[in-house]
Amino acid sequence: MLVVKRVKNRLERVLVCTGGADVALPVIEAGAWLAQGVGARVTLLHVGSPVPSMYAGLGEIEETLSDLLQTDTPFAQHLREGAELLAERRVESELKLRYGVVADEILCEIQEGDHDLVVIGASGAGGGGWLGGRLLGNWLLGNVTRQVLNDAPCSVLVLRRTGPRFVPR
Repeated sequence: MLVVKRVKNRLERVLVCTGGADVALPVIEAGAWLAQGVGARVTLLHVGSPVPSMYAGLGEIEETLSDLLQTDTPFAQHLREGAELLAERRVESELKLRYGVVADEILCEIQEGDHDLVVIGASGAGGGGWLGGRLLGNWLLGNVTRQVLNDAPCSVLVLRRTGPRFVPR
């Protein structure tokens, strides 16, 4: 689903949001494919969980992007794979790591980076549909995706996994 909010003469900056879930690599793949086609620059963003309030007085305990990438965690492997995919496509890109409430941090990055388009996945993990007391839209898109879609000042491409791939390689 593509929601066009702000049209520019040229698509220059694409924000690709990754959460490390099974839907994330195909979202990166789709963002790379699109950026390659129009010559846009990609920012690959992951938002980590905020530091629990019980640790608020302990100083800085957030790991940096370079610290994370040096680990052998599944998420670090995922980010490295995403960066490699962008490099294979010869897409100018940067990786960013932010901490906080996911939707809020994505919206901040959109503003700060002056992005023209956001590419984000919808895993359907946002709730239990009508039985869980949430709206069907939350269930179909997830809370983060829905909030970004509603509040982003730029266009948003929402990809939902329906098959083995979003786009061909």
